[in-house]
Amino acid sequence: MALKNIKKAIILAGGKGTRLSEYTSEIPKPMIKVGPYPIMIHIMRKLQRDGVDSFYICGGYLIDKIRTYLLANAIEIEEVTPDKLSVKLSTRVLPNATVHLIDTSITSGTAMRIKAVKSYVDDGPFIITYGDGLSDVDVANVEEQLRADKVISICAVPYTERFGLMKVEENGDVTEFREKQTSKTHFINGGYMCAKPELFDYIKDSDFDFSKDTLESDRLQGKISAYIHRGYWKAIDSKKDLDEAVKEYEERGEI
Repeated sequence: MALKNIKKAIILAGGKGTRLSEYTSEIPKPMIKVGPYPIMIHIMRKLQRDGVDSFYICGGYLIDKIRTYLLANAIEIEEVTPDKLSVKLSTRVLPNATVHLIDTSITSGTAMRIKAVKSYVDDGPFIITYGDGLSDVDVANVEEQLRADKVISICAVPYTERFGLMKVEENGDVTEFREKQTSKTHFINGGYMCAKPELFDYIKDSDFDFSKDTLESDRLQGKISAYIHRGYWKAIDSKKDLDEAVKEYEERGEI
């Protein structure tokens, strides 16, 4: 299902990705490859199929690595300044889309990065997502949740325990084991968010982390809705996550 009103997407790609330091000492995490493409390109290819045609990458850490990749795969360069690069990429990589790389500073948090690109996207609703997660979510369903009384809608993913649990009595006896479980009532932010331009009014200049300082603030209470996605979703936070993503790509192809 195609997006109805959204044509622009913000890609957050400026963090250091320290939990994957064996890779991110050399390249930013969104540039780590899964199959033939960096994670970030997989995300944009998926969103393009949903109807997005303009991407705004919020860079920071090792931004030159992203810039080099975009220039190497560009068929048209629209703008080059110290703080911004705008290109059209080759048909092989990302056909019929314009990609803008914005330097939002290595020291910025995600809330600051989003606010830094306000002037590029505040003429209508837009998508925000992180540059390190893969999903087959139909973002048109997330867009549908962006109702008249809401400012932002979120792709909600069921929370899954990372480890099984065991019950240990005071005397040291283990009396119960419980395997990893997926909650039926608790969810996490899957990262594919649809927002109205009014969102910028809710991001304070002092906000650093978008999730903690903005989304969890009282300011947005009653203004957030969610679409529950139960399909494929992969946050690439560790070597194990990356290995799984590569294997899944080899087995199923593009999301």
